[in-house]
Amino acid sequence: MSESEPNISTTPLREFKGHEERVRAVAVFPDKRRMVTASYDRTLRIWDLKKGVMLKKIEWHSGWVSALAVSRDGQLIASGDLHGVVTVWHGETGERLTGNVENYVRYTDYNRILSLDFSPDGKVLATGSTDKTLKLWCTETWKLLLGNSIHFSGYVGDVRYSPSGELLAIAASNVEIYNSSTRERVAELEVYATSIVWTPDGTRLLSARSSKTILEWDTLTWQQVGDPWTTGHTNYINALAVDPNGTFVASGASDDIRLWRLSDRQTVAIFQQSSQSLAFSVDGKYIFSGSYYTDNNTLTMWAVDPKDALQEEGASYINEAILLFLIFISLFLSGYSPVHFLRIRHLVSRKDTLPKDPVDNKVTNNSQVSDSKACFYVSDSKIFPINTTAYNACIAGDLSTAEQLFTREINTDATNYASYANRSFVMARKCDWDHALQDAIQSISIQPSSTGYISKGIALYGRGHIQGARIAFDLASTFANEDSKIILLLVKAIAIFNADQHEESITFVRELAATCPNHDSLACRVVEVYMRVQLGVNAMNDALPNHAADHFTAAVQSSALLSTSTIYPACDDFVVVC
Repeated sequence: MSESEPNISTTPLREFKGHEERVRAVAVFPDKRRMVTASYDRTLRIWDLKKGVMLKKIEWHSGWVSALAVSRDGQLIASGDLHGVVTVWHGETGERLTGNVENYVRYTDYNRILSLDFSPDGKVLATGSTDKTLKLWCTETWKLLLGNSIHFSGYVGDVRYSPSGELLAIAASNVEIYNSSTRERVAELEVYATSIVWTPDGTRLLSARSSKTILEWDTLTWQQVGDPWTTGHTNYINALAVDPNGTFVASGASDDIRLWRLSDRQTVAIFQQSSQSLAFSVDGKYIFSGSYYTDNNTLTMWAVDPKDALQEEGASYINEAILLFLIFISLFLSGYSPVHFLRIRHLVSRKDTLPKDPVDNKVTNNSQVSDSKACFYVSDSKIFPINTTAYNACIAGDLSTAEQLFTREINTDATNYASYANRSFVMARKCDWDHALQDAIQSISIQPSSTGYISKGIALYGRGHIQGARIAFDLASTFANEDSKIILLLVKAIAIFNADQHEESITFVRELAATCPNHDSLACRVVEVYMRVQLGVNAMNDALPNHAADHFTAAVQSSALLSTSTIYPACDDFVVVC
C-alpha cells in the first residue's frame, strides 16, 4: 500500500446490532472475548466478539448513557449518564455493585457525566462532569478520596490515566496534567481538546482539536512534537484511540474514521462511516466504532489490515469447510450418498456461519410438511417438538425469525411448555444465557419434560454453572426413550464442550462411541470430529500451530473411523441446540 493511497473501506467487517439509539461509548475487555457498549437508549450491552452476539443487556440508567470505562483486569465496568449518575457493574456477571458511586444530583443541566477512567491498578475511578470538576473515588469503599475535587474553568470532557498511573490528563478548557497521588498540576497545555489519549509507552499524549487536527506532546518536556496533524476530517474529531502496540492511531469524526501510522503520521486507511466512539481490540487488529448519526445505532468492526478482513470474513467458512471436507471424504469413501452428507452439513452448521439460501437469510416455505402442522421434525427421535417453519428457521440460522415464531406460540398459549423450551434453545444459540435460563425454568414449571431439562442444562452450562447443568441433563434422561438417549448424551457433550470443558467432553464422546450400536457410534464420531476441528481452529487463532496440527490429525483419525452404517436421522436434532 503506497503512502499516497490509503485503503478505503466502505463495508464493516461485522455489525453489532441491538441498541435503539446511537452508541456513545465502547470498551473492550482484557479477556479478548468481550466488549461493552453504552448508548443513548439508556442501556449497556455486553457482546461476544467472536460470535458477534449480545451476551447481556443492562437496563438501569434513567438518562442517556454518556461515558463508560472498564478496569484493566476486566472486573469492573463504570457507566455514567446525562442525568449525572455514575454506577459500577461486575465485569463478569454484569450485575450492579451495591454501595457504589451516585455522586451527582439527578436531572440537572450542570452535572452531566462526560468521562470516566479507572487507574491502572483498579483502585481509583476518575469521573469528569459538566460541573467542571474531576472527582477521584476509591473502588473499595466508593468514597471520595481525601481532599477536594479538582476544579476547572470548563467542562471536564475527557480524563485519561497514563499507562503507569502516575499522571492524569484532563481535557477541560485546556489540557492539564496532574500527579494522580499528590493532585499537583504538572503541566498545562494551552489547547482545547475534544479527545485525548496516551501512547502505550507513556512517552506521548495526543489531543484532538476542534480545528480537525491532532497535536502530539512529549510527556517529558510537555512540548508539542512537530506541526499539527492535518487529518482531512471535515468536522471536529469526536474520538481518538491508539492501538495496544503503539503503532496506529484512529480518529473518528462525523464524516469518517481514519487510521494513522504514528511513526510518520501517514494515513493508512479510511473507513467510510461516521464515528462517535472508538476502541481497538486487545490484539490491535480491529477497530470498533459507534456511529455519530442517530439513524445508525449499530457498533461496527473494521480490520486494521485488509488481510485480516479477508481472514475474518472467511474464517467461519474455512472452519466449517475443513470439517465438512473431512466428513465428506469419509462418507464418500464409505459409499454414502449426497443426502447423507447434507444431513451432516446441518449438524455442523452453526448460526450464520454457512451461506443461507436464499440470500436474504429468510427461511422458505418449501418444506415437505405443512407449515401449519405441529410436528416432531425428526420422527425417529421425537426429542424436540417443533413446527416446521420454526425448524426451517433454526436450520437456516435465522434466529430472529425462530424467536418470533416461538414467542407467537407462547402468546397464543401461555401453557405451551415446548415453546418455552424451544425459545430457550434459540436464546442459547444467541448466547443470551439469562433469557435462555428463564425460558427453560418456565417450561419445566409448566410441565417437566426432557426438552425442558435439556434447555435448562444448556443454559446453565452457558452461565458456567456446571454442576447444576449436569443435574438438569440427568433429569432429562429420565424422560427420554431408548432411541433418543444417545442423542441426548451427545447434546450434553456438546454443551460441556461449549462450556470450555474440552477434554472432558471429548473423553465422554469417545467412551460413548465404544459402547454404542453401530449407527449411534457414527453420530459420536461426527461430534468428536467437530470438537477436534474447533480446537484446531482455536489453536490456530492463538498462534499455536503444533497444537492445531495435533487436533486436526485427531479429527482425521476420528473421521476415518466412521462406519458404513446408515446415518442416524436423529443427528438433525443437533441443529436446534448447537
